Amino acid sequence: MYDVSIIGAGVVGSAIARELSKYDLKVALVEKESDVSTGASKANTGIVHGGYVGKVGTLKGELCIKGNELYQDLNDKLHFGYKKTGGVVLAFDDEDEKTLEKLYENALKVGQSEADIEIIYGDQIKEIEPHVSDEAQAAFYCKSIGVTSPFEMTIALAENAVDNGVELKLESEVLNIEKKKEYFKIETEKEKFETRYIVNAAGIYADKIAAMVDAADFEIYPMRGEYVVFSKEQGHLVNTVIFQAPNPKTKGVVATTTTHGNFMIGPNAEEIDKKEDVGTTLKEFHYIIEQSRKSIPDFDTDKMLRTFAGLRPKSTRGDFIIEESSVKGFIQAAGIDSPGLTSSPAIAKKIINILEKSGLELKAKSDFNPNRSAIAREKGEDFSGEIDHENPDKNIICRCENVTEAEILDALSRSIPIKTTDAVKRRTRAKTGECQANFCESRIKEILSRELNIPTDQVKNRDEDNVPKRLDVNEIRQMPMFCFQCQEAGGGTGCVAKGVCGKEESTANLQDLLIYLLKGIAIYLKQAKERGVDTEKADYFIVDSLFSTISNANFDNQSFMNKIGKALAIRKDIRKKAERAGAVFSSDIDDAAIWKPADDEELKQKAKKVGVLATKNKDIRSLREMITYGLKGMAAYTEHAYNLGYQDPDIFKFIADTLVKLTDDSLSVDELFELTMTTGDYGLKAMSLLDQANTESYGNPEITEVEIGVSDKPGILISGHDLKDMEMLLEQTKDSGVDIYTHSEMLPANYYPAFKKYDHFIGNYGNSWWRQREEFETFHGPILFTTNCIVPPWPAASYQNKIFTTNSTGYPGSMHIEADENGYKDFSPVIEAAKNSQVPEEIETGKIIGGFAHNQVVELADKIVEAVEKGKIKKFFVMAGCDGRFKERRYYTEFAEKLPEDTVILTAGCAKYRYNKLDLGDIDGIPRVLDAGQCNDSYSLIMIAQKLAEIFEVEDVNDLPIAYNIAWYEQKAVIIFLALLSLGIKKIKLGPTLPAFLSENVAETIINKFDLTTIGEVEADMAEFLS
Repeated sequence: MYDVSIIGAGVVGSAIARELSKYDLKVALVEKESDVSTGASKANTGIVHGGYVGKVGTLKGELCIKGNELYQDLNDKLHFGYKKTGGVVLAFDDEDEKTLEKLYENALKVGQSEADIEIIYGDQIKEIEPHVSDEAQAAFYCKSIGVTSPFEMTIALAENAVDNGVELKLESEVLNIEKKKEYFKIETEKEKFETRYIVNAAGIYADKIAAMVDAADFEIYPMRGEYVVFSKEQGHLVNTVIFQAPNPKTKGVVATTTTHGNFMIGPNAEEIDKKEDVGTTLKEFHYIIEQSRKSIPDFDTDKMLRTFAGLRPKSTRGDFIIEESSVKGFIQAAGIDSPGLTSSPAIAKKIINILEKSGLELKAKSDFNPNRSAIAREKGEDFSGEIDHENPDKNIICRCENVTEAEILDALSRSIPIKTTDAVKRRTRAKTGECQANFCESRIKEILSRELNIPTDQVKNRDEDNVPKRLDVNEIRQMPMFCFQCQEAGGGTGCVAKGVCGKEESTANLQDLLIYLLKGIAIYLKQAKERGVDTEKADYFIVDSLFSTISNANFDNQSFMNKIGKALAIRKDIRKKAERAGAVFSSDIDDAAIWKPADDEELKQKAKKVGVLATKNKDIRSLREMITYGLKGMAAYTEHAYNLGYQDPDIFKFIADTLVKLTDDSLSVDELFELTMTTGDYGLKAMSLLDQANTESYGNPEITEVEIGVSDKPGILISGHDLKDMEMLLEQTKDSGVDIYTHSEMLPANYYPAFKKYDHFIGNYGNSWWRQREEFETFHGPILFTTNCIVPPWPAASYQNKIFTTNSTGYPGSMHIEADENGYKDFSPVIEAAKNSQVPEEIETGKIIGGFAHNQVVELADKIVEAVEKGKIKKFFVMAGCDGRFKERRYYTEFAEKLPEDTVILTAGCAKYRYNKLDLGDIDGIPRVLDAGQCNDSYSLIMIAQKLAEIFEVEDVNDLPIAYNIAWYEQKAVIIFLALLSLGIKKIKLGPTLPAFLSENVAETIINKFDLTTIGEVEADMAEFLS
């Protein structure tokens, strides 16, 4: 038998449980949901009110001020988050001022310290709240007001109570209570048990519970309050808590900044019938927005994150009901509406007194532990976490709030069991950031699945089964951005607030506008080309601009503003040239060809409207974007070739013509699908052109052992793909005392004969692009980005001022090195930075082998044919493409490790870093990993396949013993993928996931036509490939 059973694990029930846990008692805390704090306690303003809100002679008046005084000590012990901010009640007219005077008088009567309150005016208000409306003529200022995190507080109270012996019964809805002579018998959906006392803290269901023992001399009716939460960018608008003076028409709404820094407004007050209805409505949303602007006029609705609603349990008595009922031993803690959160610590103490007076013997525990550590951890600027880091303390699960795996594991290890991703959210802040769980929810599910040993699809997101109908803020505001061009698109659907790559919404929008203007240029280019106008300058600009919008290439808004200005000028120039050559343009020409901004603000507003979602039809949108991303990859290869003096007018023409077609709303899905395949054809031409440019300029790649250690001299680390930059840097650093190292994508430069004459070209430093935050720290010298991939450095990174960019790349605050009119670049600032740097720190030693491009493999053809004919090589696996930071890519390491010894991997691109340092051996001197080079060298793999088809006299490359297990990340991989499809290659496995830009119908078409599948479990995939 229990001494006391508390029904309801909200903030009041949990506070009572903790207070009782101080004594030698057997206590049960009974909750119908799967977690504590799932009712009114999780959905309110989070205000710790001043004493003035309760009237003299009421429990609200008595307990609010007492509860307020207990908060600081409670937070010091339990670490749930509390800040004493102060608060102002604004008056907008003379009647409001009279209300302020009454609040002041009432505050003194209930015991509020006179030193804590005053009425202030004009400049005094602005000193406290600079962003408050100029219409506010006076304010009641109460210094004792604060803010807390209500759900974190409830969890902390309940957790500490459980740690001190209280038994928590979750998912235990009370079905019946039977009063016996000396005790009660409680029946829940799980069990029956006995208890001497019951405390009814059941919130909006308190009247229902009371009725079970005929003690319901009151009714509880739900009062719904709706709220709007904004991003932390708006948090600076409020320093305290801002109220509005109540009047006969309205009580006004509150504007506050939460303990975690989010701006929040609300609530309204709406009496409703259903006790479960926590939906939000458009009507009340508009009311809250309108009312809030009276206080803070300048908040930005484009920064809204979500709406939510909570139910306040108002009683027909109009005051808290805290008493022993007419049924002895049945204690009421009912009707706890505002200021219930503030009053809860004092309510708990009052309940203890009532129980003691009723006969409960209270014997203090000697081992009561009042303390509890926080789960969510503060992270300073020096925090160096990474997505998919092996160390849980650094493994970021929620990038918006920097929540780590360690924090989630800590939450799971606590004494209150967790079953849902929402339960994780309330403890860690995961899912509450700008992307609103798009990125992290699936990752949290994976952790819960692993730790709870249940299938991922059985992990719930919410505590309740019935999801309330909430207003989608994206239907009201303009979505800050939308980008789904890379494999890491937020939530597998798209990034909507900030790119997973680190791209800000403003950057994403400027990139969209730039592409929009390229389509306008292309409209005029088409006509100009037909009339023989020289368009090389415009062609190159289009290629370079497309390249600059590739994932991880350019993060610099000023760079994009400059490109947009140049696009407008080139568009105007090409139109004039086309018209002089006889072109005539109709008045209904596409907006992309004629729009121009009056100022920067109009430009930025336009940028928000011309992105991906401007195309409403999902299938048309999917195909348009797939083609666009193919063009971006094609542009990358075309620019590299152009920099070496090679160009193909047909490729330029195709890019321009295709951009025009992307503005044509008359094109059907079938026509766009055909254009997608043609894009693959031209992608192959671009790769062929670049292969020609590279090999004729620097020789055919040779089998090379690449040093991965370091020298004793300072160095420059060059990343990206542009070999012309590599050549110029090597030339300029001869005899300078500075050594050169490649990183990630530039590794294949080590294979070219022309670069082997440079003694100061040491080798390769580090691994894949996504590891640069740690590897750049240990390199110590400057980093030159010739192309993507840039990972934005942490704010405290030591190499911040050593980043240099060139070509299409850019990063805010970094020096960008431009070419002169002859294409020459002066890298002396990079060289000087290197001379003033420490020697690189050695992070590994040894060598890796590569250089197996098509020419080299053809030279090995006899050995390969012999090995195949003897059965020593039974299958080739093309594992080309990209690497990425997500742990799902460990699949490729495991796949390579488990491949049979009679198989050979053909690779190109940074996907190789998942297995190029494994010791997989060789077959008769043929290494089992043949690295052809960069991503564009996937063309070599295609040529190798075609050569093998010729040697083995196979008409269809699909009949060769070659399997395709392709990893993708960004748009160069998209054009490789389209090139493979254009060649008719089937049964490709693509991973880690299908692109988010594929609509359901488009994906189904590709899957059916080309037998495309995604990766699954290694063993199953391997069995399928080898069958």
